Amino acid sequence: MRAAQVKERLKARKPVLGLHIPLPSPQLVEMAAYIGFHWTYIDMEHGVMSWETIEGMMRAAQLTGITTMVRPHSSTPEDILHALEAGADGIVIPHTESAEEAREIVKAAKFYPLGERGLGGARWAHYGINVSLPEMVKQANEQTLVIVMVESVRGAENAGAMAAVEGVDIVRIGASDLSQSMGLPGQTRHPEVQAMIDKVIAAVNAQGKAVAIACTDIASAKDFLSRGVLCTNVAVRDLLWSGGSEFLREVKVD
Repeated sequence: MRAAQVKERLKARKPVLGLHIPLPSPQLVEMAAYIGFHWTYIDMEHGVMSWETIEGMMRAAQLTGITTMVRPHSSTPEDILHALEAGADGIVIPHTESAEEAREIVKAAKFYPLGERGLGGARWAHYGINVSLPEMVKQANEQTLVIVMVESVRGAENAGAMAAVEGVDIVRIGASDLSQSMGLPGQTRHPEVQAMIDKVIAAVNAQGKAVAIACTDIASAKDFLSRGVLCTNVAVRDLLWSGGSEFLREVKVD
């Protein structure tokens, strides 16, 4: 599984850089791989995508060898199953607030004896054709990435406990929703929000797990990496915005 590439880097405490894609586009997944990103973050919560589209994006990832993490519409076992059955290497579950919730997410993402994920010869297992299903189950349990998201004050306070849950690989900070939970909506650079982010980073790193957070540009990526974040991503929107603005500014036609 492609997830092994990301897991090995995180185990060695090496950063991984991703591209946030909230758009229904297999082509963007391919481009991310060819550019050299380690992973793609497919966002169904804030993007308009069907499961059929997700499956096409997973095919693009498999063709190019890039790791894919899908944030489904919700944290229900059904949505987690759909994402993994389509071929996702990992799941990103928003609005997680406790170790108990994190354990339920792991249970939905892993097969026995680690969880209760429904088992069938679906796409993730090559449709059960010419493969050993027990071996595929073993591989999936070892390699499937489980990412829980801290997006509230309660989640931030429980970040260390969630990171300690067996099967959780990454704790991702959703800075925008966290700022809103703190009564500072959209003020992600506010000192109080940044202090809370540092508190989460310290708590998760103390458990030996990886922290993820979105960056908006080169400066913010370098800043977060210097503060102990191992997994960061930039949005297609931000790259288009910054690159497009620079192009229009430098290529003057008026």
